[in-house]
Amino acid sequence: MHFRFRLSLISDPLITTNANKTVAKIQHSLEKLEDFFMNCVQVNSREDEKVPDPEEELPGDIETQKRLRMSQLQLSLKETSNQQQLLEQELQRQLHQVKGQIAPDVQYQQSYQEQIQRQQQQLQQQQEMIRQYQQHHQQKQQLRLQQQQQGQQLQQQLEQQLLREQAQRQQLEAQLHEFRNRNATSPENQVNNSIPRNWDPYLQNQSGIPQHQQTLDYVPPYLRQDFIRFLRSQSTPRDHQQSTQSRFSQPVHKWPFEYTGQPNIIQLGEFLNQVNTYADTEGIDEKDLLRSVKHLLKGRALQWYTRLYSHLTSWEIFKSEIKQEFLPPNFSEIIKQDLYLRFQGQNESFTSFYRYLIAAFEIVEPSMSESEKLFIVKSHLNPDYTPIAAASRATTVKELVAVCKDFEVS
Repeated sequence: MHFRFRLSLISDPLITTNANKTVAKIQHSLEKLEDFFMNCVQVNSREDEKVPDPEEELPGDIETQKRLRMSQLQLSLKETSNQQQLLEQELQRQLHQVKGQIAPDVQYQQSYQEQIQRQQQQLQQQQEMIRQYQQHHQQKQQLRLQQQQQGQQLQQQLEQQLLREQAQRQQLEAQLHEFRNRNATSPENQVNNSIPRNWDPYLQNQSGIPQHQQTLDYVPPYLRQDFIRFLRSQSTPRDHQQSTQSRFSQPVHKWPFEYTGQPNIIQLGEFLNQVNTYADTEGIDEKDLLRSVKHLLKGRALQWYTRLYSHLTSWEIFKSEIKQEFLPPNFSEIIKQDLYLRFQGQNESFTSFYRYLIAAFEIVEPSMSESEKLFIVKSHLNPDYTPIAAASRATTVKELVAVCKDFEVS
């Protein structure tokens, strides 16, 4: 019965099944024992009926009988107290076991509550971070909207200014045309290509009248002084030749390329290289180029230009700012690494290979020296071009490119 009681206290799910089986076996054994003792009792009772128990022989002395009964009573009391102590010890032990089983559950509940509190704190922190990020994102959107509005206002102001300039130009051309018609119909003022009073040099350049065509003898007397002052204010023949050539240059808005703001190093490098080449060949200075480059920008690039137009005071600042806007922060290091790892393929043409290098040379900051460029181009050629480059003994990139192109054509 003691083992059955001990097994009934087991609550571990891993050994509950085996404990239940053992309890069942013990119960079965107890039942057998109970049957056995019952049989014994029944047998003894029958025998007692047949053979009565002899009477207990007690001492004849009454005092001795009393002492014997007292000793038997004390013995039974002592045994009872011992049994009570054993029962108390067993109860204390069971109580300790129950407390030991409850204590881990309490600790687990406390740790679980602490874990829940930590998770709640982390969740609150995450919610706070999300709220801060949303506020920052809203501020950025508001700033972007303000910049876009400023860019649109600036673009509208530029368009209005351009319209005013065009209207003034048309008005001046109309005045010039009216003056020519009046001089042509007047018999006393019929002079070939006569110069009006308050002649504007800008209108003269736009009209295409050569400045050296007029002579002082053909000018009417009342225009003589104005014409003399006009001749004294003219530029040198060299400046006149440059202004004459600039009239036949191709406008910037007709150049056959554009940039839409792709974060591509090679595309931006090719765009800047083409702009520099066209500006040199068409005679456009950096000031005019900075003012007219908006015709070559589309999409994100045009939005960026209208937003930062007031800060772009020179062409060098424009190139630096557009690189920082549409290229990675460490674009210069990336390009240098690509330049030293970029080799001409076995079947790659020299034109395609050099086109990539030219675009990279245009982007890298600070600018690479001529000797470093020559080293990169010469050392990265494929085995077909290497002997030709070594035999040419070129000292500049231009000479080496010319030799390689001749070899490619041949």
